[in-house]
Amino acid sequence: MLIAKRKIHLTWEDNYRHIPVKISVPAGLKKLVLSLRYSPKYEESPQRCARMIKQCISAQTGREPTDDEISRHIPLANHLSFSVDAPCGWLGTSHRHDYKQDIEIGEKSSAGFVDFVPCRGSYILTVSVNAIVTPCLDLDITAEGIL
Repeated sequence: MLIAKRKIHLTWEDNYRHIPVKISVPAGLKKLVLSLRYSPKYEESPQRCARMIKQCISAQTGREPTDDEISRHIPLANHLSFSVDAPCGWLGTSHRHDYKQDIEIGEKSSAGFVDFVPCRGSYILTVSVNAIVTPCLDLDITAEGIL
């Protein structure tokens, strides 16, 4: 059963933010499935990648990177991670690099999450914006309950 569907538009200004998404979960579920999809995954412009890589390496080392150093890091990837809190507390975090993730909460939860049969109440999916390297990206969230 569909519980929630959200779309979030993120830009460079959202870097390093933690965005809470409230999900109201009904009683009687055996499993909660959160499907998370974001795109684009990569910055495809070698020029924009090179500019960002130069800025980062210069800031961290105080020197200009070589062309070989720059090319080793292209393409750059956007990265989001996700945490889930239930009414009784934290259930886990997904710090994976995949832009398509399904998190299952139930008797046998996804890796990184505690085994927990969903109870009724307000859950918080926290979207942690670790890196946005494209001008913007769109995140689609679908929450489904399995009876």
